[in-house]
Formats: sequence, C-alpha cells, structure tokens
Amino acid sequence: MTSNGATLVVPDIHNNFTAAEERIAEVRERFPGRISQIVFLGDYFDDYGDTPEMTRQTAEWLQHSVEQSDRVHLVGNHDLAYLAPSPFTWCSGFEDAKFAIASPILDAMPRERFRAALEVDGWLLSHAGFHQRHAAGRAPAELIALADSALRQLWEGAQPELFAAGYARGGSAPSGGITWCDWIKEFQPTSGIHQIVGHTPARTIRLFALEYETGRRFRRSYEVNVAYNETFPRGKFPSFNVCLDTGMRAVALIENGAIVIL
Repeated sequence: MTSNGATLVVPDIHNNFTAAEERIAEVRERFPGRISQIVFLGDYFDDYGDTPEMTRQTAEWLQHSVEQSDRVHLVGNHDLAYLAPSPFTWCSGFEDAKFAIASPILDAMPRERFRAALEVDGWLLSHAGFHQRHAAGRAPAELIALADSALRQLWEGAQPELFAAGYARGGSAPSGGITWCDWIKEFQPTSGIHQIVGHTPARTIRLFALEYETGRRFRRSYEVNVAYNETFPRGKFPSFNVCLDTGMRAVALIENGAIVIL
C-alpha cells in the first residue's frame, strides 16, 4: 500500500498512552498537514509495577483510539493475552485482576479493527517481525495475507504458528512469530523485505541490513545503532529493517519510501 501522505509509526506503548499522544501532537505540529495515518506497532498493555486501574485506563484509551479512522492498530504479544486470553497467548505481565477490569471494555471493541501486519510504501510493519522461516520466498502482500488469516484463526481459538513464541522467548516453536520474534536472538534480514518492528527494547534505534558485493552475491549482515532525525531510504539495502522499541523515546515517519527517525 502506498500512503497518500506521511505515515507516523508509534512503537510499544506499555500503558504510556499519554506520551504517545504527546508525540503524535508534536509530530503533527512539526509536519502540519502531512500525516495521513498513524500506525501503532502493538503492546499497549503491561509494564513493570502497573495496576488493574492503569490497565483499565489503557483499555479506555485504546477503545477511543481504534475508533479513529486515520489510525491502524497492530497487535503485540502483550495485547493478545488480553484480547484473546488462553495458554497459547499468555504473556508475562498478564494478571487475572487486570484482565477482569479491562475485559468489559475490550470485549466491546470490534476485532476487525486490529491488524497483524501492514505494508506502507514498501515497508512491512508488524509487532516483532517476520522471521526468515516465514518470510523467505514470499512477497510482502503474501505475508500480510498470511498474517491476516492467522489472526482470524487466533480470534476463533486456534493456535497458528505465526503467533507462537519461539525458543528465544521461552516458547516451543522453532522461531518466534510476528508478535514474538526476538530482534537480537532470532531476527535476520530477508532479501527483498524491509521491516519496521518494536517488541525488543533498547535505548537506541537499531538498524539491521543486508549488503551485496558486485554481482549481487551475498556479503554480510550487520547491525548498527542510528541517531534520531536521520533519514534512511528504503532502497539503501536489499533488506533494511528497523527496531523502534525505545520506551517511547522515538517514533518514525514514513514518506516517499524513506523512513525518518524522530
């Protein structure tokens, strides 16, 4: 999908919806009239030391947010534990008391307002990223269709592998699915696929890319920390991936195929 205007990408919130709204307002002021949509990468719930009341407030914010037509809400592992609770979707931080106070609000939200993945200007967005096991040999449109189908199965009580936790995060799957893939231990670039994810926190934005030598032969992959206010064109590498999870220290803007870290 090509966006008519810029897309603002907001990473993991973990109850800090106030900071998220402040960042959205700041970016709209800085780029007046240019933001056409806002994509949230999931993980709206759970934080260290949070309470059922904080969970209720986050659920109320989320209920209001999903009603806004210019916002797209992806699901994270901490959200599915509350939206589709089961042993399969259980996640650290989940508590029965928090679920009990939030569930009346969450049950009223139409599940079709939540997405598993999205493509914007050639960037594939999901909470944790598509592992090479799932991404290799598939075009972004195929991956989005696969993710949407798996999410529908999840809502119906199934346990699709695409949402399973891998060994790196204490699960039983060979690799983490799109809400569980660990950036450090599992994530590897896939040629032809450019991804923006959250999920694995750090203090800095991280870039993971593939390079090729003359003749398009595979050379190496590398990871670097990048500074804010830098612009990266999607076509800079055959595979170009960014992890935005910095505790709301940064967001990103996608415009004309390039990503700007803010």
